[in-house]
Amino acid sequence: MIAARPCAQLTYSWMYPQAGHPARWIVDWTLHPQGRGTRLLLTQTGFDIEDRRQRMVRNAMERSWKRLVLPRLGEVIHHAL
Repeated sequence: MIAARPCAQLTYSWMYPQAGHPARWIVDWTLHPQGRGTRLLLTQTGFDIEDRRQRMVRNAMERSWKRLVLPRLGEVIHHAL
């Protein structure tokens, strides 16, 4: 874990050792108050977009966050309320 602020931010890194050149990514979840709710900002950095494989992985990860992880997170949050 790189950073953790209760009810505000969680930042961690992870590695993909099976790549030709192992990649280290940083994922950051940040919560921002907005109106009567909260906005979630998710960023994942560390990709070398000049590397064709890492660019493909980056695009696949973006699709996974959007199609699988974030919708499921929304379901869990709404169920908990």
